[in-house]
Amino acid sequence: MLNPETDSALIAEFNDVLAYIKEEERIESFVPVTDKRREHLSEFEEWFRSQGGIAPNTVIRFISPTERGLYANKDIKMGETVAFCPESIAFTMEKGK
Repeated sequence: MLNPETDSALIAEFNDVLAYIKEEERIESFVPVTDKRREHLSEFEEWFRSQGGIAPNTVIRFISPTERGLYANKDIKMGETVAFCPESIAFTMEKGK
Protein backbone atom coordinates (compact mmCIF):
# COMPACT_ATOMS: atom_id res chain seq x y z
CA MET A 1 0.00 0.00 0.00
CA LEU A 2 1.22 3.52 -0.79
CA ASN A 3 2.11 5.93 1.96
CA PRO A 4 1.17 9.52 0.98
CA GLU A 5 4.04 10.91 3.07
CA THR A 6 6.82 8.82 1.53
CA ASP A 7 5.38 8.04 -1.92
CA SER A 8 4.20 11.51 -2.97
CA ALA A 9 6.30 11.51 -6.18
CA LEU A 10 4.86 8.15 -7.23
CA ILE A 11 1.32 9.30 -6.43
CA ALA A 12 1.86 12.52 -8.44
CA GLU A 13 3.18 10.52 -11.40
CA PHE A 14 0.19 8.18 -11.23
CA ASN A 15 -2.18 11.16 -11.20
CA ASP A 16 -0.38 12.64 -14.24
CA VAL A 17 -0.74 9.35 -16.12
CA LEU A 18 -4.40 9.10 -15.16
CA ALA A 19 -5.04 12.68 -16.39
CA TYR A 20 -3.25 11.84 -19.66
CA ILE A 21 -5.39 8.74 -20.20
CA LYS A 22 -8.58 10.70 -19.53
CA GLU A 23 -7.53 13.38 -22.03
CA GLU A 24 -6.75 10.70 -24.63
CA GLU A 25 -10.18 9.15 -24.10
CA ARG A 26 -11.83 12.59 -24.43
CA ILE A 27 -10.03 13.30 -27.70
CA GLU A 28 -10.71 9.83 -29.12
CA SER A 29 -14.42 10.24 -28.36
CA PHE A 30 -14.69 13.10 -30.91
CA VAL A 31 -14.53 10.76 -33.89
CA PRO A 32 -15.41 7.06 -33.63
CA VAL A 33 -12.73 4.53 -34.55
CA THR A 34 -14.89 3.30 -37.46
CA ASP A 35 -15.35 6.80 -38.94
CA LYS A 36 -14.02 7.13 -42.53
CA ARG A 37 -12.26 10.38 -41.57
CA ARG A 38 -9.74 8.32 -39.63
CA GLU A 39 -8.97 6.32 -42.78
CA HIS A 40 -8.61 9.55 -44.76
CA LEU A 41 -6.24 10.91 -42.14
CA SER A 42 -4.09 7.81 -42.44
CA GLU A 43 -4.08 8.16 -46.24
CA PHE A 44 -3.03 11.81 -45.90
CA GLU A 45 -0.13 10.87 -43.63
CA GLU A 46 1.05 8.27 -46.16
CA TRP A 47 0.77 10.79 -49.02
CA PHE A 48 2.58 13.49 -47.01
CA ARG A 49 5.51 11.18 -46.34
CA SER A 50 5.59 9.90 -49.94
CA GLN A 51 5.97 13.53 -51.11
CA GLY A 52 8.97 14.14 -48.86
CA GLY A 53 7.12 15.42 -45.81
CA ILE A 54 8.80 14.68 -42.52
CA ALA A 55 7.13 14.64 -39.13
CA PRO A 56 9.08 12.20 -36.97
CA ASN A 57 7.75 11.29 -33.56
CA THR A 58 4.42 12.98 -34.20
CA VAL A 59 0.84 11.94 -34.78
CA ILE A 60 -2.12 13.79 -36.26
CA ARG A 61 -5.11 13.60 -33.95
CA PHE A 62 -8.66 14.88 -33.95
CA ILE A 63 -9.04 17.73 -31.47
CA SER A 64 -12.72 18.21 -32.29
CA PRO A 65 -15.07 16.60 -34.82
CA THR A 66 -13.79 19.00 -37.51
CA GLU A 67 -10.26 19.94 -36.40
CA ARG A 68 -6.99 18.07 -36.31
CA GLY A 69 -3.71 18.82 -34.60
CA LEU A 70 -0.12 17.61 -34.82
CA TYR A 71 1.05 16.17 -31.52
CA ALA A 72 4.46 14.95 -30.39
CA ASN A 73 4.40 11.37 -29.19
CA LYS A 74 7.76 11.67 -27.43
CA ASP A 75 9.90 14.45 -26.00
CA ILE A 76 11.42 16.77 -28.62
CA LYS A 77 15.05 17.72 -28.14
CA MET A 78 16.40 21.21 -28.80
CA GLY A 79 17.25 21.53 -32.51
CA GLU A 80 15.32 18.40 -33.51
CA THR A 81 13.05 18.65 -36.58
CA VAL A 82 9.40 18.60 -35.55
CA ALA A 83 7.95 18.76 -39.06
CA PHE A 84 9.07 19.63 -42.59
CA CYS A 85 6.76 20.24 -45.54
CA PRO A 86 8.32 20.49 -49.01
CA GLU A 87 7.47 23.68 -50.91
CA SER A 88 5.99 21.54 -53.69
CA ILE A 89 3.07 20.42 -51.50
CA ALA A 90 2.75 23.44 -49.20
CA PHE A 91 -0.43 25.52 -49.30
CA THR A 92 0.53 29.20 -49.44
CA MET A 93 -1.19 32.51 -50.11
CA GLU A 94 0.98 32.98 -53.21
CA LYS A 95 -0.11 29.66 -54.68
CA GLY A 96 -3.74 30.49 -54.00
CA LYS A 97 -3.66 33.68 -56.06
